[in-house]
Amino acid sequence: RSRGRLRYITSRASVAPTGATEPRGRLSHIFQRAAGPPWPYDGLPAARATCWNSPERAVRIGERVECSSPNPYNARTMARFGIYKPTPPIVLLTDFGFKDSYVGVMKGVIRRICRDADIIDLSHNVMPQDVAEAAFVLAASYRYFPEGAIFTCVVDPGVGSDRAVLCMRSNKQLFLAPDNGLLSVMAAESAPDEVRRVTAEQYFLKEVSTTFHGRDIFAPVAAHLAMGLEMSKLGPLVRQKHKLRLPKPVRTADGRLRGEAIYIDQFGNLITNIQRATLAGSFDVPGDRLEIRIKRRKVRGISKTYSDRKEGELLGLVGSSGYLEVAVNGGSAAQLLGCEKGDAVTVAVLQGTSQ
Repeated sequence: RSRGRLRYITSRASVAPTGATEPRGRLSHIFQRAAGPPWPYDGLPAARATCWNSPERAVRIGERVECSSPNPYNARTMARFGIYKPTPPIVLLTDFGFKDSYVGVMKGVIRRICRDADIIDLSHNVMPQDVAEAAFVLAASYRYFPEGAIFTCVVDPGVGSDRAVLCMRSNKQLFLAPDNGLLSVMAAESAPDEVRRVTAEQYFLKEVSTTFHGRDIFAPVAAHLAMGLEMSKLGPLVRQKHKLRLPKPVRTADGRLRGEAIYIDQFGNLITNIQRATLAGSFDVPGDRLEIRIKRRKVRGISKTYSDRKEGELLGLVGSSGYLEVAVNGGSAAQLLGCEKGDAVTVAVLQGTSQ
């Protein structure tokens, strides 16, 4: 208690029965003040426990804590409780794949600096050096992560050059990436609050290679941010220099909507650059009165699910990312059609249907 304000966590400890060797205790609750200005520790869901002979670890309210002690009846040797604030997740997006050790080494560096790091793999299967694909994956995913998430994006054909490393704050999240346009697609959807060039070398590894900035710069900087480092300490405010110019769908003179395949997922689905809103704003007919053309094949109607068509049959639908895609029920549209990214996709009203 400090000046009448409760500023500590209490525990309810109970010693073990006669003859036992492990006293036990349970974190009962975190005190909260009923009135007064906000206090940063109010309502925290966790605390730390430290036993006399075991390393400190995080515990939840109501969790039983056990540790051995030379004196099983001395509850004071059982545990100490302190404030614990869970670290924000570090979300990794790379083109490293899993054959080599690159991803594991990045995680090792993060954990050496931030032992409690919560690391999430968004994807490591971006096509090598394909910045546009990485930008699409990030733009389609970031909104599903919590506030405070630290996206660490390493698709970096210019590694070792004079290209900058950026840290961007947007939507109450942080984004680390090379200044090669990777962040520009997401930034176009939601204007960033702040962009800084990462120049503070004290947050890098001591030896920085010219070929693995994911390990030597991105991973340690992300770890320091997760531990509470202020973004302002990373370097000066800047503007993104490089922006991707991704293709956009266009309306043709005969009323068709022409786009292209921009991403092929693990199932061989061809995801186009035509969004749901673009479809709705281009045609005043139901989806079943539209026709998709790709590689001299016609797909009639926009389905709602993959199973709307027979197994092995081509179909079109708006996928979970909000973009029109061409798929095969139980198969791969990319293999069936021999398609690649960049192949044209057109949508038109079926003949005989008026808008």
